[in-house]
Amino acid sequence: IDAGAPVWLLTPKTGRDGYVEPSEIGEAAQTAGLAQTSSVNAGKDWTGSRLVTPKAARSGKR
Repeated sequence: IDAGAPVWLLTPKTGRDGYVEPSEIGEAAQTAGLAQTSSVNAGKDWTGSRLVTPKAARSGKR
């Protein structure tokens, strides 16, 4: 993955097997040093969550 490139995480929508609460995705992203910036409809059964490196980390400021 290129430095600074987003990661798209696809998870089942509400009511589907394997559904993950958005708060859990945000917490896991933070643990991994990422930030959740948006969510999109990725089909009938899927939601896409965009994860990125926080701006401070990209610019070397921590």
